[in-house]
Amino acid sequence: IGIGRDDGIAAGEFSPIFFKSNFPFSLRFLFLVRLLNSYRSEIRLISNDTFWTSNTPFDVSRFPGAGSFRICTIAHLQLKSGNRTAFTYLNTHMDDRSDAQRQLAASLILYRARFEAVTTNKPVLITGDFNSAPTGPDSGAYKIITGAAPSVPINATFAAKFAVPPTAQENFTALDLRAQTPRRAVRSTLATYTGFTSPSDTSVWTRIDFVFGGSNLGWTAEGYKMESSRTDDGVLASDHRPVFADVTL
Repeated sequence: IGIGRDDGIAAGEFSPIFFKSNFPFSLRFLFLVRLLNSYRSEIRLISNDTFWTSNTPFDVSRFPGAGSFRICTIAHLQLKSGNRTAFTYLNTHMDDRSDAQRQLAASLILYRARFEAVTTNKPVLITGDFNSAPTGPDSGAYKIITGAAPSVPINATFAAKFAVPPTAQENFTALDLRAQTPRRAVRSTLATYTGFTSPSDTSVWTRIDFVFGGSNLGWTAEGYKMESSRTDDGVLASDHRPVFADVTL
């Protein structure tokens, strides 16, 4: 599910969420979140929508100074067997040029994720290429989504549409699943972004791709890993490494 970010239909990059009936999972092109308690269950789409991570989230729009249109895809999903848990999944790709866009995107996504946590009282999962490392000069978006820095002002219409009582999940944040997974079950190097560089050139390597779970919980991180994006013939299939998380709801 998803739409093209350039026209709201099919033009430009999607931030899609995929799921299959005989092996349920959701992913961006670099992420796979496997729901362990529904390994052989079907998954049902309840609803989905998209907003632009800009000053006008409900219109096809680009943040001033951003290199591209940027969006967030939201899906309400439910397991069709077992405990039949419903959950919300948000997927995004933040801008590679504008730190201001990334901070706004993180603020919008955190605001919407809190709304989902309050109104559904169900688990919330967030994935994305944030183009924002946990530390350093570009860490603003990561710090906002994880609650280490305050959100920036967001669109008033968006804020009104997804408003919740001030005390409802008032300390809601996104928890980094790499840190939430038992250490023995974390099988990964640190960098998710490598660029198209030689194996010996680590100058641009950094961690900017994440899987988060809402602090309202309802999920358990069972495993976390990254794999190489280098094919058998030595060619890099991507300038990012794929990120995998095993989650029980």
